Amino acid sequence: MSDSNKPKVYRIVLTEVLGLAEAVAPSTIQSAIRATGSFGQYNQYYEEASRILEKASTAGTISPNDVSSIRATLDKWRGLSEEYKIKIVELTKENEPEKLVDIKKEIDEQVPGQQEMIQAMHEKMLGTKIWSNVTGFFAAKISDKEKTAFFEDTPHAKIVDWLFKWIETKNNENFFGEIIHGTRESGVDIIVQVSSGSKQKFGIQVKNNEDVKAKDFSQKLKAQITDSKKHKVQGLILFFAANMTDGSVEKKISNILSEISQIDDTFIKPISPERAITIISEVIS
Repeated sequence: MSDSNKPKVYRIVLTEVLGLAEAVAPSTIQSAIRATGSFGQYNQYYEEASRILEKASTAGTISPNDVSSIRATLDKWRGLSEEYKIKIVELTKENEPEKLVDIKKEIDEQVPGQQEMIQAMHEKMLGTKIWSNVTGFFAAKISDKEKTAFFEDTPHAKIVDWLFKWIETKNNENFFGEIIHGTRESGVDIIVQVSSGSKQKFGIQVKNNEDVKAKDFSQKLKAQITDSKKHKVQGLILFFAANMTDGSVEKKISNILSEISQIDDTFIKPISPERAITIISEVIS
């Protein structure tokens, strides 16, 4: 990411400390305090990160566990900010400009970690927009469920191959910079990487009719969703290529789609068989 796209770093000085300096310290101490300007980044980062976290939490782009972890870290930063503020006030009273400079060095060592976390949160917020574009790429008209009978005996590998070719054909505007076929990794059949910005990666998992009919379909699918996250993908498309004219298959697909909808997991984007057949038909027609 270019420097122009990185979150701005603000160098500010706590007003209450400067006010105290004006009242009790000579100009040399005031200059030393201003020289430590980066200590004010603690509060700046805290406020900025808190705003980003709140937006990401509301948008559902950060998991509850991540939200809890980040909030704990933010609270730690706020505590350090208060500690340094107290130290600076005391050193101001004691006329110790050299020690103020040492405090600046301590704080400067902490700042990169804060910046990295804010950058990560910006990435997640940006990822929401990219994910919307990725899922939009797979938008397709809904076909009649009778057409999904085509998937009755279609092998998983064949569907993956067709889908890979469809992506290559539709990718005429180079939205994807890289398309990886046949990863042979648990949880992902195809990985696509966007060609611009932070070049985030997204996974595609294909489920054919045989997969859906298996007794452990639901349990295995959930395990694969978890495994897919090991690939550092920002989202997972579930491509259901199954025969919806089969009552048992239709029930399983309907149940899993309902469950995904209820948990409101933005990491997952399901493609129903009625849409999947529209996509595959564009390749084999």
